Amino acid sequence: MTPTEIYILYGFLAFICLLLVTLVTAVLRLSFVIGKMQGQLEGMNKLLVSLANQINEVTERVGSLERQVSRLTDRIGSLMRHHHNDAGQVVIVPAEEVAAADN
Repeated sequence: MTPTEIYILYGFLAFICLLLVTLVTAVLRLSFVIGKMQGQLEGMNKLLVSLANQINEVTERVGSLERQVSRLTDRIGSLMRHHHNDAGQVVIVPAEEVAAADN
């Protein structure tokens, strides 16, 4: 081999080495970016689970409030149909049904 051919081979080898260093650097950088994205996704997943739990708690509270309002409505309905007897005590009158019309 002539010295020129050896220099060409060395140049080609240097180019391949630089290309390998560039590829390794790119792979390392991508691995850090992917790791960061994976961490962010896991964080968002935890937030979504927490949000779902909070939504379930709110749903249960709303259901409880609906039951309480229903009971309160029943009591108010009963209190609206009351009268006082001669002694001044409250007497709750049961709801009267409307009589059927005769044809």
